[in-house]
Amino acid sequence: MVSKLKRNHNYYFQVQQQLFTLPERMHCDFVVCGIDSHLNAHVVSGEFVQILHTGSNHWVCISNIGCLPGKVHLYGSLFHDVISQEIEDQTNDLLGGDLVSLEFVPVQQQTNDSDCGVFAIAFAVSLALGTDPMHVTFDVRRMRLHLAACLKDKKLNVFPIF
Repeated sequence: MVSKLKRNHNYYFQVQQQLFTLPERMHCDFVVCGIDSHLNAHVVSGEFVQILHTGSNHWVCISNIGCLPGKVHLYGSLFHDVISQEIEDQTNDLLGGDLVSLEFVPVQQQTNDSDCGVFAIAFAVSLALGTDPMHVTFDVRRMRLHLAACLKDKKLNVFPIF
C-alpha cells in the first residue's frame, strides 16, 4: 500500500541530484525520488534503496533490504559517529512514521570532500544488484567515469572494485 505525503511535507520537496555540469568537473546527474507522475511523494511499503541529501552538502544511501520492519541501514562515505536529524527525519517520513532504528553500516570512506554523491550512488547500485556495500572496496579513480558511462548507456552496472 502507498500513502501520499502532503505537498507541504519536508520530504516532498527534497531534491536529490548531483549536477551533470561542466565536463572538466565530471559530476554526474542522478535523481532518486519517491514521486509519481502527479508529483505526489509516497511512503514506502516494501524493500527500498534511497539516496538522501543530509541538508549539509552531503549525500548518503539508506535501505531496509534484509532488515526487520522499521529498521533501516545507513550507508555513508563520510561518517562521523552521528546520524543527522535531517536523515533520521527523512527516513522516518519514508516509513510513514514507523522508523524503529537507523543504523550505520561500516562502508568504504571517501578521502576528499566531493565524492559522497558518487559513493551514495555506488552503494545504492550495489544494494539493488544484491551486493552488500559493507563487503566492497570501490576503485575510486574509476567511479565517476563508470557512472558517466552508465548514464550514457541508460543502464546501471556494478561499480569498479578492487
